[in-house]
Amino acid sequence: MTEAQNRVYKAIKLLIERTGHSPSYKEIGRVARISSLACVHGHVKALEKGGYIIRQGHYRGLVVAPDHALPGFHRCDKRHEIIFFQSGTCPLCKALDEVFPPRVISVEESA
Repeated sequence: MTEAQNRVYKAIKLLIERTGHSPSYKEIGRVARISSLACVHGHVKALEKGGYIIRQGHYRGLVVAPDHALPGFHRCDKRHEIIFFQSGTCPLCKALDEVFPPRVISVEESA
């Protein structure tokens, strides 16, 4: 993690702790002392790729990753937001597929 990424990471943690919700890029930039929103975006993407933060798919959807979510772990975003696993298939997806097997419905069946 670079020094600028570390400042962005700490800013995100601090703002979430203070406000209770995910900060905007403008707020992150102000706290991390980065004036360019494009630079803030780049650092956020790098932190997300490194497993330090998670984007939950909506506006202001950044959260700090759990301590066990280290590089080398993968995030499953098919059915749920925060499930991490090291290799293979996501354990929750595997369990759900066993209980509710995927089914292809033909055009004739649906009519």
